[in-house]
Amino acid sequence: MFERRWGNCIRIEIPFTIHNQDCHPEAPWIVLCNGLFAGQGSWQAVVEKLKPFFKVVTWDGRGQGGSPGWPEIYPLAMQVEDLKSVVGKLSLPRDQRVCVLGLSNGGRVALEFARRYSSFVSHLIIADTYGELTPLLKLKLQSWLKASEIGGAKLRFDVATPWVFGESFVAEYPELIQSYRAHAETIGPEVTASLIQGAMDSKIELEKISTKTLVLVGEEDLLTPFALHLAMVKRMSDAKLEIIKGGHASLLEFPESIDEFVLPFLKEDLI
Repeated sequence: MFERRWGNCIRIEIPFTIHNQDCHPEAPWIVLCNGLFAGQGSWQAVVEKLKPFFKVVTWDGRGQGGSPGWPEIYPLAMQVEDLKSVVGKLSLPRDQRVCVLGLSNGGRVALEFARRYSSFVSHLIIADTYGELTPLLKLKLQSWLKASEIGGAKLRFDVATPWVFGESFVAEYPELIQSYRAHAETIGPEVTASLIQGAMDSKIELEKISTKTLVLVGEEDLLTPFALHLAMVKRMSDAKLEIIKGGHASLLEFPESIDEFVLPFLKEDLI
């Protein structure tokens, strides 16, 4: 890991992992984009479901997982360019495109990447995300920021958790919630602020996204509920909406939705 100057900003080497790269050479690629405070490890169960069919790529944006902390606002445009740098290192043939799957803030990254670089993307899957910051969603995210300023990582986690996880998941896996709470302490306050402020940046021009898209929303998602996703789909030219199990972290809570919804969507054209 190292940093290098590029113009007036600092570029960093974004860590990424290629899973199952020894599979059939013509297997399609799928790139997974993390939720706001998650790292590559959050996708473990999802990766296992995708590996039989895809070369799977996970990566950590600035302030996530194996990337260095980022004490400044991490705007959506920079996140998209970091994703582009990862895709560029896959050494794909000129005519080969990738599928992109993004959860929560990673869904925003996937959407904007498809808007800017449609020639790189064959299919788009987004889950529990948003195309613009509504007044209510802004209040929710601001409460996370204020909680971090007042009480640090644990209070931020305690305030955010009821918005992020579904009732059924919290009831079934209380020990996992506690492990996530312990992990929250590893993220410093400056990095926390940079990630949250970045999540409040930019409105995505959804009308300009022509990529074939599957939009998923957890039936218990309180942070970005069904109505937000329905409004997004109505603005996109080739998107369909499905309701799945779980809260705002639906695919991580119930990865069997990969089998039920994601793979059938992709098998129509790729597998």
